[in-house]
Amino acid sequence: MPFAREDGKRLDRIALIQRAPGTFQLARPFTFLEKGRPESERIVVRAHDPSRPAKGSNASDLASVPPFLWGLIASHGRQTAPALLHDQLWWEALNPDPDVWIAQRREADRLFRVSLRESGSTPLRTSLLWAAVTFERYWGRAAGRRWRWPLTRSSRSSRSGPDCSGSSAGSASW
Repeated sequence: MPFAREDGKRLDRIALIQRAPGTFQLARPFTFLEKGRPESERIVVRAHDPSRPAKGSNASDLASVPPFLWGLIASHGRQTAPALLHDQLWWEALNPDPDVWIAQRREADRLFRVSLRESGSTPLRTSLLWAAVTFERYWGRAAGRRWRWPLTRSSRSSRSGPDCSGSSAGSASW
């Protein structure tokens, strides 16, 4: 049982508050313990503060999935708890020292992959989601960068590919 409620019982639901389209706050904390690890290594995924604005480390976009993958992967489901865990670890990894930052991000990405598999995510879904956050680690090294696909004809004519924009959702994602 990798994910659990704070009382130690199996996590059977995740309490989310939707603040805007694609922006959520975790209403109740839960925990994660990697299989085979001692209890002292249990990670508490903290609830967000609903009295503060839903942005940065106080919000999540769950698992950001680019539109071309929507038929294969939803932004929620078995990957919700791992995505919330990864969001928290992503924000905790921010560090001005690039060596520290990359080591902490590598561990966050590893735990994301492990938690996806331990939560019953399929190998294909796990690999796709993990590849996305790993790619982002190298491609979007600045905090809050993410894929943004041009959606209109006029925006396509002014760009040759994806661009970066700030993310207020706090996920290390597309």
